[in-house]
Amino acid sequence: MKQGEIIADGSALIYALRNVQYVENLLVDGSCLYSLENWFLLSMEGFSNMQQKSMTRDMILAMGQYKDNCPVILDLKTFAMFLHYIVKEKIEGVEICHTRYEGS
Repeated sequence: MKQGEIIADGSALIYALRNVQYVENLLVDGSCLYSLENWFLLSMEGFSNMQQKSMTRDMILAMGQYKDNCPVILDLKTFAMFLHYIVKEKIEGVEICHTRYEGS
């Protein structure tokens, strides 16, 4: 972790990989493409799924609080969209969250 960073590098990578799965789901599902930035969709054209996943991971890792480089238009996200993703992942057997925080 570098000075001034809030999240350790390992944790940032785990979060990024989970976010990549979510963005990948939005791309594959197709019904919520409007919630992805146009520049992101254009940058994904012509690449394989593996290349798209790698590119998305790199973009998400490069995101910053004061940068305008998030591929998801957060203002358009709804609970229903996220719930659809969670239910779909649960049905397909993907473990959504394997950690939990306990109070002292």
